[in-house]
Amino acid sequence: MIARKGFYFILFVSWILCSCSPSLPEKIDNLNNGQITVVGHGGPGIQNMFSFVPLNTRKGFQKALKNPDLNGVEMDVQMSSDRKLVLFHDENLNKPTNGKGWVVEHSFNELLQYKYDADFFSSASRNHSIIGLESMLTELKMLRPQGTFVLDLKMFRGTEDDSKYTADYAQELVNVIHRTHTEKNACIESMNPFMLQSIQKIDSTLHLFFYTTKFDHGIEIAGKNKFYGITIKYIYASQQMIKSAHDTGLRVSLWGPRTRMANSKAIRMQPDYIQADRISDLLKKTENY
Repeated sequence: MIARKGFYFILFVSWILCSCSPSLPEKIDNLNNGQITVVGHGGPGIQNMFSFVPLNTRKGFQKALKNPDLNGVEMDVQMSSDRKLVLFHDENLNKPTNGKGWVVEHSFNELLQYKYDADFFSSASRNHSIIGLESMLTELKMLRPQGTFVLDLKMFRGTEDDSKYTADYAQELVNVIHRTHTEKNACIESMNPFMLQSIQKIDSTLHLFFYTTKFDHGIEIAGKNKFYGITIKYIYASQQMIKSAHDTGLRVSLWGPRTRMANSKAIRMQPDYIQADRISDLLKKTENY
Protein backbone atom coordinates (compact mmCIF):
# COMPACT_ATOMS: atom_id res chain seq x y z
CA MET A 1 0.00 0.00 0.00
CA ILE A 2 2.82 2.39 0.92
CA ALA A 3 4.65 1.56 -2.31
CA ARG A 4 1.48 2.27 -4.31
CA LYS A 5 1.02 5.65 -2.59
CA GLY A 6 4.63 6.50 -3.36
CA PHE A 7 4.08 5.63 -7.00
CA TYR A 8 1.00 7.85 -7.25
CA PHE A 9 2.84 10.67 -5.49
CA ILE A 10 5.64 10.51 -8.09
CA LEU A 11 3.07 10.58 -10.90
CA PHE A 12 1.37 13.60 -9.32
CA VAL A 13 4.64 15.51 -8.92
CA SER A 14 5.62 14.68 -12.51
CA TRP A 15 2.27 15.96 -13.77
CA ILE A 16 2.67 19.19 -11.80
CA LEU A 17 6.17 19.75 -13.15
CA CYS A 18 5.11 19.09 -16.72
CA SER A 19 2.03 21.30 -16.49
CA CYS A 20 4.05 24.15 -14.99
CA SER A 21 6.86 24.07 -17.54
CA PRO A 22 6.64 26.88 -20.13
CA SER A 23 5.17 25.84 -23.45
CA LEU A 24 6.93 26.22 -26.77
CA PRO A 25 6.07 29.27 -28.89
CA GLU A 26 3.35 28.88 -31.52
CA LYS A 27 5.64 30.40 -34.10
CA ILE A 28 9.28 31.44 -34.32
CA ASP A 29 10.20 35.08 -34.90
CA ASN A 30 13.76 35.07 -36.24
CA LEU A 31 15.77 36.01 -39.33
CA ASN A 32 15.46 32.52 -40.80
CA ASN A 33 11.88 32.81 -42.10
CA GLY A 34 10.43 31.51 -38.85
CA GLN A 35 12.40 28.26 -38.93
CA ILE A 36 15.25 27.03 -36.75
CA THR A 37 18.10 25.37 -38.61
CA VAL A 38 19.09 22.27 -36.64
CA VAL A 39 22.60 20.85 -37.12
CA GLY A 40 24.14 17.85 -35.41
CA HIS A 41 26.89 18.87 -32.98
CA GLY A 42 30.06 17.10 -34.12
CA GLY A 43 27.80 15.08 -36.39
CA PRO A 44 25.56 12.77 -34.35
CA GLY A 45 25.68 14.60 -31.00
CA ILE A 46 24.88 12.50 -27.91
CA GLN A 47 24.73 8.78 -28.70
CA ASN A 48 23.95 5.49 -27.08
CA MET A 49 27.14 4.01 -25.61
CA PHE A 50 26.55 0.77 -27.49
CA SER A 51 26.35 2.46 -30.91
CA PHE A 52 28.74 5.35 -30.29
CA VAL A 53 30.99 6.57 -33.09
CA PRO A 54 33.57 9.34 -32.57
CA LEU A 55 32.53 12.89 -33.44
CA ASN A 56 34.08 14.59 -36.47
CA THR A 57 34.38 11.29 -38.33
CA ARG A 58 32.95 10.19 -41.66
CA LYS A 59 30.78 7.56 -39.98
CA GLY A 60 29.55 10.10 -37.45
CA PHE A 61 28.40 12.54 -40.13
CA GLN A 62 26.81 9.77 -42.16
CA LYS A 63 25.00 8.55 -39.05
CA ALA A 64 23.64 12.05 -38.37
CA LEU A 65 22.42 12.65 -41.92
CA LYS A 66 20.48 9.40 -42.01
CA ASN A 67 17.83 11.55 -40.33
CA PRO A 68 16.23 13.34 -43.31
CA ASP A 69 14.91 16.16 -41.12
CA LEU A 70 18.33 17.22 -39.87
CA ASN A 71 19.46 20.35 -41.70
CA GLY A 72 23.17 19.66 -41.47
CA VAL A 73 26.16 19.08 -39.20
CA GLU A 74 28.72 21.02 -37.18
CA MET A 75 32.41 20.09 -37.39
CA ASP A 76 35.68 21.23 -35.81
CA VAL A 77 38.46 22.37 -38.14
CA GLN A 78 42.19 22.61 -37.47
CA MET A 79 45.26 23.20 -39.65
CA SER A 80 48.22 20.86 -39.99
CA SER A 81 51.88 21.85 -39.99
CA ASP A 82 51.87 21.84 -43.82
CA ARG A 83 48.83 24.16 -43.99
CA LYS A 84 46.07 21.68 -44.78
CA LEU A 85 42.78 21.34 -42.92
CA VAL A 86 41.54 18.38 -40.91
CA LEU A 87 38.55 17.70 -38.68
CA PHE A 88 39.46 17.34 -35.02
CA HIS A 89 38.12 18.85 -31.80
CA ASP A 90 40.81 18.66 -29.13
CA GLU A 91 44.08 20.54 -29.05
CA ASN A 92 45.97 17.41 -28.07
CA LEU A 93 45.97 14.08 -29.92
CA ASN A 94 46.98 12.01 -26.90
CA LYS A 95 43.67 11.08 -25.32
CA PRO A 96 41.19 10.49 -28.17
CA THR A 97 43.62 8.95 -30.69
CA ASN A 98 46.77 6.85 -30.92
CA GLY A 99 48.73 9.98 -31.89
CA LYS A 100 50.71 12.28 -29.60
CA GLY A 101 51.20 16.03 -29.35
CA TRP A 102 49.35 18.93 -30.92
CA VAL A 103 47.56 18.86 -34.27
CA VAL A 104 49.53 21.82 -35.59
CA GLU A 105 52.78 19.92 -35.02
CA HIS A 106 51.87 17.16 -37.48
CA SER A 107 51.66 17.04 -41.27
CA PHE A 108 48.39 16.36 -43.04
CA ASN A 109 49.36 12.84 -44.08
CA GLU A 110 50.53 12.02 -40.55
CA LEU A 111 47.23 13.15 -39.08
CA LEU A 112 45.23 10.99 -41.48
CA GLN A 113 47.02 7.91 -40.15
CA TYR A 114 45.91 8.41 -36.55
CA LYS A 115 42.92 6.42 -35.34
CA TYR A 116 40.44 7.26 -32.62
CA ASP A 117 40.51 5.18 -29.45
CA ALA A 118 37.77 2.54 -29.53
CA ASP A 119 35.01 2.71 -26.97
CA PHE A 120 34.81 -0.42 -24.80
CA PHE A 121 31.04 -0.78 -25.20
CA SER A 122 30.66 0.00 -28.90
CA SER A 123 31.95 -2.01 -31.84
CA ALA A 124 30.80 0.92 -34.05
CA SER A 125 33.50 3.14 -32.53
CA ARG A 126 36.36 1.04 -33.86
CA ASN A 127 38.67 1.83 -36.77
CA HIS A 128 37.88 5.52 -37.33
CA SER A 129 40.62 7.86 -38.52
CA ILE A 130 41.07 11.62 -38.57
CA ILE A 131 39.72 12.97 -41.87
CA GLY A 132 40.43 15.95 -44.09
CA LEU A 133 37.96 18.83 -44.40
CA GLU A 134 37.93 18.87 -48.19
CA SER A 135 37.09 15.21 -48.67
CA MET A 136 34.36 15.42 -46.03
CA LEU A 137 32.77 18.56 -47.48
CA THR A 138 32.78 16.93 -50.91
CA GLU A 139 30.91 13.92 -49.53
CA LEU A 140 28.52 16.01 -47.44
CA LYS A 141 27.63 18.16 -50.43
CA MET A 142 26.63 15.00 -52.29
CA LEU A 143 24.65 13.63 -49.33
CA ARG A 144 22.87 16.91 -48.55
CA PRO A 145 23.21 19.42 -51.43
CA GLN A 146 21.26 22.12 -49.57
CA GLY A 147 22.65 21.21 -46.14
CA THR A 148 24.13 23.58 -43.59
CA PHE A 149 27.73 22.80 -42.61
CA VAL A 150 28.93 24.72 -39.56
CA LEU A 151 32.72 24.99 -39.51
CA ASP A 152 34.10 25.71 -36.02
CA LEU A 153 37.64 26.98 -36.56
CA LYS A 154 39.95 25.87 -33.75
CA MET A 155 43.20 27.72 -33.05
CA PHE A 156 45.52 26.33 -30.37
CA ARG A 157 49.16 26.22 -29.36
CA GLY A 158 49.87 29.95 -29.45
CA THR A 159 48.57 30.40 -32.99
CA GLU A 160 45.93 33.01 -32.07
CA ASP A 161 48.33 35.95 -32.52
CA ASP A 162 50.36 34.49 -35.40
CA SER A 163 49.36 36.63 -38.38
CA LYS A 164 51.04 34.36 -40.95
CA TYR A 165 49.33 31.29 -39.51
CA THR A 166 45.96 33.07 -39.51
CA ALA A 167 46.37 34.27 -43.09
CA ASP A 168 47.36 30.78 -44.32
CA TYR A 169 44.46 29.17 -42.42
CA ALA A 170 41.95 31.66 -43.85
CA GLN A 171 43.23 31.26 -47.41
CA GLU A 172 43.19 27.46 -47.30
CA LEU A 173 39.70 27.43 -45.80
CA VAL A 174 38.31 29.66 -48.54
CA ASN A 175 40.11 27.59 -51.18
CA VAL A 176 38.54 24.39 -49.84
CA ILE A 177 35.08 25.94 -49.73
CA HIS A 178 35.43 27.14 -53.32
CA ARG A 179 36.78 23.79 -54.54
CA THR A 180 33.89 21.91 -52.89
CA HIS A 181 31.29 24.47 -54.03
CA THR A 182 29.96 24.84 -50.48
CA GLU A 183 29.88 28.65 -50.41
CA LYS A 184 26.12 28.62 -49.73
CA ASN A 185 26.33 25.69 -47.30
CA ALA A 186 29.08 26.88 -45.00
CA CYS A 187 28.58 28.78 -41.75
CA ILE A 188 32.02 29.68 -40.39
CA GLU A 189 32.50 30.40 -36.70
CA SER A 190 35.56 31.46 -34.75
CA MET A 191 36.41 33.05 -31.42
CA ASN A 192 39.18 34.96 -33.19
CA PRO A 193 37.84 38.09 -34.94
CA PHE A 194 41.12 38.46 -36.86
CA MET A 195 40.54 35.04 -38.42
CA LEU A 196 37.05 36.06 -39.52
CA GLN A 197 38.35 39.37 -40.85
CA SER A 198 41.00 37.50 -42.86
CA ILE A 199 38.34 35.27 -44.40
CA GLN A 200 36.11 38.26 -45.08
CA LYS A 201 38.88 39.99 -47.04
CA ILE A 202 39.20 36.96 -49.32
CA ASP A 203 35.47 36.30 -49.77
CA SER A 204 32.99 38.73 -48.25
CA THR A 205 30.00 36.61 -49.28
CA LEU A 206 30.65 33.82 -46.77
CA HIS A 207 28.52 33.55 -43.64
CA LEU A 208 30.77 34.42 -40.68
CA PHE A 209 29.80 33.99 -37.01
CA PHE A 210 31.72 35.49 -34.10
CA TYR A 211 31.90 32.82 -31.37
CA THR A 212 31.57 34.51 -27.99
CA THR A 213 30.81 33.91 -24.30
CA LYS A 214 29.46 37.44 -23.74
CA PHE A 215 26.40 38.39 -25.74
CA ASP A 216 26.82 42.18 -25.75
CA HIS A 217 30.49 41.86 -26.72
CA GLY A 218 29.53 39.45 -29.48
CA ILE A 219 26.96 41.85 -30.94
CA GLU A 220 29.47 44.69 -30.80
CA ILE A 221 32.23 42.77 -32.61
CA ALA A 222 29.92 41.13 -35.15
CA GLY A 223 28.08 44.37 -35.88
CA LYS A 224 31.24 46.43 -36.28
CA ASN A 225 32.70 43.92 -38.72
CA LYS A 226 29.45 43.23 -40.56
CA PHE A 227 29.60 39.52 -39.77
CA TYR A 228 26.57 37.34 -40.45
CA GLY A 229 25.90 36.46 -36.81
CA ILE A 230 27.17 35.25 -33.45
CA THR A 231 27.56 31.81 -31.89
CA ILE A 232 27.03 31.47 -28.14
CA LYS A 233 26.24 28.79 -25.57
CA TYR A 234 22.53 28.79 -24.81
CA ILE A 235 23.03 29.43 -21.06
CA TYR A 236 24.60 32.82 -21.89
CA ALA A 237 21.63 33.98 -23.97
CA SER A 238 17.96 34.89 -23.54
CA GLN A 239 15.01 35.56 -25.82
CA GLN A 240 15.37 39.30 -25.30
CA MET A 241 19.10 39.20 -26.10
CA ILE A 242 18.46 37.29 -29.28
CA LYS A 243 15.75 39.74 -30.28
CA SER A 244 18.24 42.58 -29.82
CA ALA A 245 20.65 40.76 -32.14
CA HIS A 246 17.88 40.27 -34.70
CA ASP A 247 17.04 43.98 -34.50
CA THR A 248 20.58 44.73 -35.71
CA GLY A 249 20.37 42.13 -38.50
CA LEU A 250 22.55 39.51 -36.79
CA ARG A 251 21.68 35.80 -36.77
CA VAL A 252 22.21 33.78 -33.59
CA SER A 253 23.49 30.21 -33.39
CA LEU A 254 23.08 28.46 -30.02
CA TRP A 255 25.05 25.45 -28.85
CA GLY A 256 25.15 23.35 -25.70
CA PRO A 257 21.61 22.08 -24.95
CA ARG A 258 22.10 18.46 -23.96
CA THR A 259 18.76 17.58 -22.34
CA ARG A 260 15.12 17.71 -23.43
CA MET A 261 14.47 20.58 -21.04
CA ALA A 262 17.47 22.48 -22.39
CA ASN A 263 16.23 21.93 -25.96
CA SER A 264 12.89 23.49 -25.04
CA LYS A 265 14.64 26.43 -23.40
CA ALA A 266 16.76 26.99 -26.51
CA ILE A 267 13.70 26.91 -28.79
CA ARG A 268 11.86 29.47 -26.64
CA MET A 269 14.71 31.91 -27.24
CA GLN A 270 13.82 31.76 -30.97
CA PRO A 271 17.36 31.62 -32.44
CA ASP A 272 18.20 31.04 -36.08
CA TYR A 273 20.38 27.95 -35.55
CA ILE A 274 20.75 25.32 -32.84
CA GLN A 275 23.72 22.96 -32.72
CA ALA A 276 22.00 19.88 -31.34
CA ASP A 277 23.30 17.15 -29.08
CA ARG A 278 19.94 15.48 -28.42
CA ILE A 279 18.95 15.61 -32.05
CA SER A 280 15.75 13.55 -32.28
CA ASP A 281 14.10 15.41 -29.42
CA LEU A 282 14.98 18.82 -30.87
CA LEU A 283 13.73 17.88 -34.35
CA LYS A 284 10.45 16.62 -32.92
CA LYS A 285 9.95 19.90 -31.09
CA THR A 286 10.74 22.04 -34.14
CA GLU A 287 8.85 20.02 -36.75
CA ASN A 288 5.86 22.39 -36.80
CA TYR A 289 7.87 25.51 -37.53
